[in-house]
Amino acid sequence: MWTVWSDERRLVATVTAPWGTVPGRAAMLGYLNETLVHGWDLAVATGQPPEADADLAGTVLALAPRIIPAEPRGGHTPFAPAVEPAPDAGPTERLANWSGHRR
Repeated sequence: MWTVWSDERRLVATVTAPWGTVPGRAAMLGYLNETLVHGWDLAVATGQPPEADADLAGTVLALAPRIIPAEPRGGHTPFAPAVEPAPDAGPTERLANWSGHRR
């Protein structure tokens, strides 16, 4: 982990992110979600292996329903409806599916 994130004060400090004023921990999680989901998009579009580190993606996937509501989607919640994952989908693909992305 980066040194800056090892300081608990940074994780609870209020920061401004594009989606609002949130604790540092929430901003970090939001940016990590964006990186994993859009990295998956790019990998799929270019024929690259799309799965990120399984532990990292699994951790974000476990938290995603708490930060990205199932409903409503659209409007102020800029996500398409969740997509049913394929039976063999890995954690990064399932995270992308939760965010409304599909292969």
